[in-house]
Amino acid sequence: NGLPLPVPDGAMVEVRAFSGSTVFTFQCEVVRVCVSPFAYLHLSFPTLIRGAVIRKGERVRVDIPAKVAAAKDGAKADWLPASIVDIGTGGALIESRHELGGPNDVIRAAFSFNIEPDNYEASVSVQAVIQKVTRTTEPGAAGREVICYGVQFRDMQPGQTIVLQNLVDQRLIDNHHNIA
Repeated sequence: NGLPLPVPDGAMVEVRAFSGSTVFTFQCEVVRVCVSPFAYLHLSFPTLIRGAVIRKGERVRVDIPAKVAAAKDGAKADWLPASIVDIGTGGALIESRHELGGPNDVIRAAFSFNIEPDNYEASVSVQAVIQKVTRTTEPGAAGREVICYGVQFRDMQPGQTIVLQNLVDQRLIDNHHNIA
């Protein structure tokens, strides 16, 4: 209910952290609970840290309009509007109100964004394989269903990888809280 969990000194806790490409987990002891100037914990140094690579590269939060198309039953589908909400050189999270397919289906995505400092418009059109599909509801009164597609890019051209890496690096430089 928005209240902090009471954690006593000496409690054993399991910590999980995500770096943008790797998830880490470790157990440690709460050495001290502090409440001023804000609530935080002093933790013992872990004896074992486990890590697992989740993504091949970091992703950053974005809001890029896109169009996507899926091939169903051997026929090409029409382009549909979508939005890219996080992106990296290896993949993206695409939100759409349209059904694009399921895990392992191939889609095509096309989008453009500006590269600083010269405000150069880069356009990318790429095939992607759907890795994960989740459904959510838009916040607010409308409450429409949004389908989120975690995709992995396939057969990227070197120039596309370079402009996407530039976008990721620029977002990380501008605000390190952009890691998705």
